[in-house]
Amino acid sequence: MRVITGIYKGRHFEIPRTFKARPTTDFAKENLFNVLRGYTNIEGAEVLDLFAGTGSITAEFLSRECASVTSVELDREHYAFIGAVVKKLGAENCRLLRGDALRFIKRATKKFDIVFCRPSLQTQRACRDSANGHGGGDTQTRRDPDSRARQDKRLCRPPVVL
Repeated sequence: MRVITGIYKGRHFEIPRTFKARPTTDFAKENLFNVLRGYTNIEGAEVLDLFAGTGSITAEFLSRECASVTSVELDREHYAFIGAVVKKLGAENCRLLRGDALRFIKRATKKFDIVFCRPSLQTQRACRDSANGHGGGDTQTRRDPDSRARQDKRLCRPPVVL
């Protein structure tokens, strides 16, 4: 796994072969962040990364100097790996939570500028419903409080919620 741009550009991290999740490819990350830049200013943003997996997207947001990144990951090994990556980067603006992302959405009250949600196939529908306000939570984007979520089909099938 490699950080592709920003203050941590070029940093490499070896993903254990035992992981269920694979890191997002450099090509996909580059395109994702190009689209995001068209919607919002990433630098200084409050970011929520749900289903953080390997932490690849978390590392990219940290590298792009977001004000804070909250990452939620249920898997114990993945959580520990992301923690090690954040520690090696020396990033102090990352809040890493081990837990169920859908429960986090339902209980969270903090507002975020960017919510990145890329669940496994079996939880995609549940995540989309919760992020769009059907789960009963109050998590909203700070810049558009009237809209729980905005999905852009150009990004990827699992939505990026702005």
